[in-house]
Amino acid sequence: MKKIIYYFIILISFITYFFASYNFDKLKQFENVLDISFLENKPTEYFIKNTLEQNKSIRDIVAISNGGFVDVLEKQHNRSINSKLLKVFGNPEKIFVKGDILYKNYFEKNGIYISNSLAYSIFKNENVIGNKIFVDNKEYIICGVFKDKIPTVIIENNEDDTFDNIKVFFYKTEDMVMNINSFIRFNNSQNIYINNINTKINLLQFTLQIPKILILVLTIYLFYKVFNFDNRFSIRNIFYQLFGVASIIILYFILNIDIYLLSSFTPNKWSDFDYYKSIFLNISNNLRTYAQIDKTLIFININGDVFIILFNIFINMVGIIYCFKKIKNKEKI
Repeated sequence: MKKIIYYFIILISFITYFFASYNFDKLKQFENVLDISFLENKPTEYFIKNTLEQNKSIRDIVAISNGGFVDVLEKQHNRSINSKLLKVFGNPEKIFVKGDILYKNYFEKNGIYISNSLAYSIFKNENVIGNKIFVDNKEYIICGVFKDKIPTVIIENNEDDTFDNIKVFFYKTEDMVMNINSFIRFNNSQNIYINNINTKINLLQFTLQIPKILILVLTIYLFYKVFNFDNRFSIRNIFYQLFGVASIIILYFILNIDIYLLSSFTPNKWSDFDYYKSIFLNISNNLRTYAQIDKTLIFININGDVFIILFNIFINMVGIIYCFKKIKNKEKI
């Protein structure tokens, strides 16, 4: 029973590493993006939209988020949409792109194609061919669904209500600071926090390197054990030790595989929802580092998501240390 528990710890240690890497890679796609959160004088979406149209110096806006994916879905009481309300998230090189999420069918006068994520956002599934949809107050029939490269969301347009969770995402460029200051002055908002995502990415990246380093050290130690001729020489012992070395080397290279290869095998609906969730929740719920503009105040808040990642690393290290201990005592792993 004790041996089974030991094997289970080792198995969990490597499985949890993949979960930690998966969350990290989801976060890394925003390594060149930072967002600002309004603490007072919270603007409406209509006001921000006019800001972007009137202030041409703001070139680095990536997207505007109102809370999260779940909040957006709860506001969809009907199935009509307005193309002016569609915003694209996830690609820092594009600003409010609408061409990738729906386009008209030129063979049918009232036909239209929509993206799979947009279909799932509105109709809760992707089997929507034949359904009717309103774009710019005109009715169209959905005649096809294509897989989009960038997820889409729908934000309800209310010119009077302010959004408590609204954020503006800026893409990092040389003129970024000037553009942010211009945006702040135009909105008359002085109490604003900037979230620099690079800080938490660097911290998580360093943390995720620890298991890889330990595995590499363990591999070197196993090589030493194989060629340690003080041990009793036998073909069987050498075979077992070489097999152990090969296994550790394979695991080391597996841990360096791009985790997106694994995520590509997930079901579409689950992966789409997780992708939305990672965009709206991981940025705000992972390790957040705030730098206040008017006071150089920096503080760190560790919450549940980061605790899970660190716990994954801890379990992984426990499994590797266990391997060291068993080898040191010349016991079977």
